[in-house]
Amino acid sequence: DEEEVVLVVSELLRRTAIAYLEREPGRHTEALMMLVADPDRAGLRTQLNELFAVPTTGGGVAGVVALGTPRIEELTALEDQEGFSVRASWRAEIKGQHWGHVDQRILRFRALLDVVEDEGFWKISDLTVLEARPDDGS
Repeated sequence: DEEEVVLVVSELLRRTAIAYLEREPGRHTEALMMLVADPDRAGLRTQLNELFAVPTTGGGVAGVVALGTPRIEELTALEDQEGFSVRASWRAEIKGQHWGHVDQRILRFRALLDVVEDEGFWKISDLTVLEARPDDGS
């Protein structure tokens, strides 16, 4: 059901954004373990960082402070495990500080996400960022 998928993906993205606001390394990883099937996998962590730890103009890191509802572009069931693969797009407001200046902007993201059931919870098992760009309002 696409409506249910939107809710699952939206909640996973929202909670992952919150986990990325946690600055203490142990607590950050602990929070991600509830949302990501293997948060220490190098390629997956790199893709997560692209969505949730956005570089600012001055070299700092901005976090996601608000997320728009994802738009599902494509949805398929996974063959090898309980879950689904989805291509989705959404808007995110990011905010970060560097040198006393606040960097705040709206970005548009498109990504492929594999979501699996793991011990009764939906988790991100794979992620490929297709697009990360400033939102032009269209």
